[in-house]
Formats: sequence, structure tokens, C-alpha cells
Amino acid sequence: WIPEAENQYFFDIGAHSGRYTLEASRLGYSVVSFEPSTETFNNLQKNIELNNISNRIDAYNVGVSHSEMVEPFKKQYSHTGKNKISGEGSSQIRCLRLDRFRDLAHQTGFVKIDVEGHEKAVIRGGTKFFEKTSIGSFVALETVHQDVSNLLEKKGYKVVDKTSTDTLLKKTADKGSLTT
Repeated sequence: WIPEAENQYFFDIGAHSGRYTLEASRLGYSVVSFEPSTETFNNLQKNIELNNISNRIDAYNVGVSHSEMVEPFKKQYSHTGKNKISGEGSSQIRCLRLDRFRDLAHQTGFVKIDVEGHEKAVIRGGTKFFEKTSIGSFVALETVHQDVSNLLEKKGYKVVDKTSTDTLLKKTADKGSLTT
């Protein structure tokens, strides 16, 4: 479901071991990946190196949230894909705002967000980023939350596909500032 692209960025927020990072790179994107778990990030780095695509990917061992700070992080040892930023967390991770990358927004074709319930905080930390994305860019949300979709719809995104577990939105218009 990722369209081919040249000279565009793919943001992989919650990259895990890199399935979508690698696929987006193969499809021609320059990729910016974020994975907060150190152990999982190390697997992501190994996959990037094994596929000889480190020149097309910038990977960050941080979370993405509504502010730049340290957040509690809950590890799920039985399934690392379910690690999450949570007040119940026993470890700590550093988080960045997506707005830090707003200068790349106009060249961004796709943003994948898979953050186990932390989607609204990611969107709130990317208000300027989402304001600057171009018409035709996509956002894929792994977890379906109507309030998160509504935030993006206020920025000109429209739901183009929805399943019980995923929502795909496409920017169809430029709109005003994002409010939460």
C-alpha cells in the first residue's frame, strides 16, 4: 500500500525492526525511522546494514511525542512490537517532536505511525510538520482512533481506506493550524 516515489521522504514512526523502512527504501523514498527500544533499534540497524541501504535511511533511537522530553517506556518482552510509551513503564526513553523535521515536510510523501496508542501525542508534536506536508501525501495509522483521524482531517487529510486495524489518510487540501 506504499506507492513508489522518488525525491520524497517516508517517515516510519515506530519502525520496529524495519519492515516498512526497508520496503519504502526499495520503492525510492529517503527514509527517516524512529524506534525507541534500544534492543529493537539494534535489529533495525542490522537490517539496514544487511540490505546495504544505509545511505537512504536516517534512523533514530528515540520515541516521537508531543514534547521533547524523557518518557516512561513499557517493554513487552513476549512481543517487542507491543512496546509502548506508558506511565506504567519501568524504563525511560528520550522523545522528539515531529516538528523538528518540519523542513522536510513539503517533500514527505508518506508517514507511517505505529506507536501502540500514542498516536495523538505524535500528531500533537507534529502540528507544524502536518501543516507543511504537500497535497497528495499519505498518513497510515496502525491503530484506529477516531479522534486522531479527526485531528488529521482538520489539516486537510481525508480517510481513503479503513479496516478494523488500520486507517489510511491522504492530504487533499491545505487547511489552517492544527488544534487539539
